[in-house]
Amino acid sequence: MPGGMVVFVVVAVVFLLFHLCVLAGAAAAGGEQPGMGDTMTAIIRRPLNPAGGFEGSHSMTGWVVYGLFLVLVGLAVAAGIGLRMLFGTAPKDHKVHYSEVRGRLSKDAAVKAARRSVAATAPPSSPDPKLNAANAKTFADELSDEELVTFMGRLDGKELYAQTEDSKAVLAPPREGKTNFVAVGLVLDAPGPVMATSTKIDLLMTTAGPRSQVGEVLAFDLDQTSGWPNTVRWNPVSGCEDIEVALRRGQAWAGAQPMTGVKGGDWFNSKAGAILGRLLHVAAIGGRSMTDVVRWSNDLTSQEPLNVLRQNEAAAAAGVDKYLEAQRTSRAGETIDSIQQTLAGLLEPLAAPRLLDQLTPPSGDEFSIRDFLSGPNTLHLVSDEETGLDTGPLVSMFANEVVAEARQISQRDHGGRMWPPFRAVLDEAPNLAAFPKMPRVVADSGGRGIEVWLFAQAESQLVDRWGEHGAKTILEASNVKMYLPGLGESTVEPLSKLMGTYERQRTSRTRQSRGGSSLSTSVEEKPVMEPHEITQMPTKNAIIRYRNLRPMQCVLVPWWERKDAQQITEQRVQTFARCGKMPAQVNVWEGQLDA
Repeated sequence: MPGGMVVFVVVAVVFLLFHLCVLAGAAAAGGEQPGMGDTMTAIIRRPLNPAGGFEGSHSMTGWVVYGLFLVLVGLAVAAGIGLRMLFGTAPKDHKVHYSEVRGRLSKDAAVKAARRSVAATAPPSSPDPKLNAANAKTFADELSDEELVTFMGRLDGKELYAQTEDSKAVLAPPREGKTNFVAVGLVLDAPGPVMATSTKIDLLMTTAGPRSQVGEVLAFDLDQTSGWPNTVRWNPVSGCEDIEVALRRGQAWAGAQPMTGVKGGDWFNSKAGAILGRLLHVAAIGGRSMTDVVRWSNDLTSQEPLNVLRQNEAAAAAGVDKYLEAQRTSRAGETIDSIQQTLAGLLEPLAAPRLLDQLTPPSGDEFSIRDFLSGPNTLHLVSDEETGLDTGPLVSMFANEVVAEARQISQRDHGGRMWPPFRAVLDEAPNLAAFPKMPRVVADSGGRGIEVWLFAQAESQLVDRWGEHGAKTILEASNVKMYLPGLGESTVEPLSKLMGTYERQRTSRTRQSRGGSSLSTSVEEKPVMEPHEITQMPTKNAIIRYRNLRPMQCVLVPWWERKDAQQITEQRVQTFARCGKMPAQVNVWEGQLDA
């Protein structure tokens, strides 16, 4: 509606309201009822006191007029605000607004949908269909909101929620706030166990304090950069008596090693992983440790692994001896040398005694993945390749084991899911969570009670790690896709198309040859958001694409804008002090601050 028309309507409504009040005031004073013309004359005559501008028989009680007028104006304003909140307004920018998605992404709507899903997919609990349905509904109703939905961001100032069973992918260039705006909140609000990977200590420092109040906080920090005292010592050999576990660990460890630009790199990684997995199996059945695995890996012609196999023949998996013997006696010298080199590079970080020590814990001091997953505990996996040792592949293998264990546990729980859900916040996933079967993990973990948040710097990073087909599967299987500012225009161009277009009227003036001019009007189709506008969004903004909804521009919430920000800040200072990260003159622990 044109601006002039809006002003006219507002003035007319205000005049009518005032005239109604004048009628009421005249009735209260027992005077003659004035007409609209009388009211208009009174307003012109006495604009500051219209009630006193009436003459003759139109006497009235002024305070009744003004009091009633204020009440009516207040009610009209309140009604307008209420209607705006209830029905929303037609967006002039043609973007998605909250009124369009409230029925699916408001907290109430998301929770209701999640409860229906849980009740509908719960396994039978009784031969009686009615009792079975009642039990399923009771179980779903007893779950907390936090177990069912996850906060994403705000749209038009209103909170948006996805279901925990949704897989999520976040594309964010470095220093665009993915840790402070997204990851911190995910760790803090996890209703059950949560695992987070990161190349920096920021995530641990900000979340360790609050999470310590609900469960144990541990750090798998092979580079020892965080200083967090509750560290994980894990034995990769433990559990490898099962050849499937051994092969899974070998492939996950080798598969996470970057081989971009190396001819046949993926093949050599696969072969190295196959050998490593079998050596882990040999060490497990022979009561050996990672120290032995490293030594065997440095000399594939060694007879020692075969001797250990023969000594433990009853526990050995079929075919392991023949496989290792074939590698030991192979005449494909160049190939074996390349595999040997790949394997040596993979285990090179274990040449550092402190790192090998963390992987050879004494009996009773070993980290239990199963125990960690049994409560609202927090596990931070930190690896910084800039420290000199590339521990990323090892960290990735460990993260893969945690997820694999969670998937197995989920199949024994109610409905084939973990309750509360296990949340995996995989920052720098292509480097620190380079699971060989990541596309499958993203595709079907949600139904197992495992909520995967995969973070990458760009779509090309996914392609480099999992190939074009794997990267496409990961993104298409992610029910929630979040795009932060700064991405390349080629990445966000599909988003621009999905956001749609609108018709814009364009007027142009043409000068005539004999003087004068003419106006012409045309309609052109414009994107709701151009690719460059998506790339140049303000800080804290993100485009969120949820399932089959149009992509929407949302606002993320930094941890310092949360309701519990003060508590987080205080505990963050304590954590820095506990980890020895505070300046020498400041000593903060046990809630004390001494300058």
